[in-house]
Amino acid sequence: MKKVGKGRWCQTDYKRCVYRTYVIRLWDLGINRAYSTQTQFIEPAVEVKRGVLASPSTGIISAHSLMLYLQTILENNDGDIALGSQVTDIEKLSSGYKITVDTTVGKKESAAITVDNIVNSAGLYSDKVSNMLLPEDRHVKYHYAKGTYFQLNSTFPEVRRLIYPVPDKKLKGLGTHLTLSLDGQIKFGPDVEWVQDPTDYKPSSERLMEAHGAIMRYLPHVLPMDLEATYAGIRPKLNGPDSAEDFTDFIIREEEGFPGFVNLLGIESPGLTSSMAIGKYVANLYK
Repeated sequence: MKKVGKGRWCQTDYKRCVYRTYVIRLWDLGINRAYSTQTQFIEPAVEVKRGVLASPSTGIISAHSLMLYLQTILENNDGDIALGSQVTDIEKLSSGYKITVDTTVGKKESAAITVDNIVNSAGLYSDKVSNMLLPEDRHVKYHYAKGTYFQLNSTFPEVRRLIYPVPDKKLKGLGTHLTLSLDGQIKFGPDVEWVQDPTDYKPSSERLMEAHGAIMRYLPHVLPMDLEATYAGIRPKLNGPDSAEDFTDFIIREEEGFPGFVNLLGIESPGLTSSMAIGKYVANLYK
């Protein structure tokens, strides 16, 4: 882990209202407020018109290393990971559940597993897993939002912390923010591109100029020629582009009428940051 700090930049009067709400809610968590006249001493290259919420304790980690750590913990506690396996059906029994699993690589085989409890943390496919068991009036459908990241291939401007704009009204994401790798590489993203295919991981280089426009609002010295679309991810959103609601929080609950079946739905990017806390929360549901 590397402590780098984080700032949420406020640029407009509307965003200032949202910003003030953040101040009230986060004051007890060690979040500091800085005015626009003070920000030149925080990040000289970043332009700010209203104010900044600064989190000095925010850090970054290697997601790959975290996954390896969690895998090790699971296997050291007699857990198994079955790769190349797809859940195709879940049946509620008088006590517990029967899960039907088909192989997706090699020889096609099918197996049935009887369990007492199920934690549905199937990511982009957790809506489909949930719908295998719950009645139709409780089904959910994901809207897939691809987000492309753009790497800065220049040493200028220099930025030392994570930069997040205050989200725009009606924006279905956190905005195109600046993030850092452990070696200091600057990347911008993710943007929001609605797609039908949850496996469409090809970076959308054609969206570079739109991303550049968003970046220019807080980092005006970045040139389009210095940006490169490098990778993309998919977020499972409970609200689509035409949804009336702007935001829906994670759904983490034991489903009524299905004891032991815990759903984790709509777990977007912050789910990685909060994965340990989510795990503890789910464990407490079984106590």
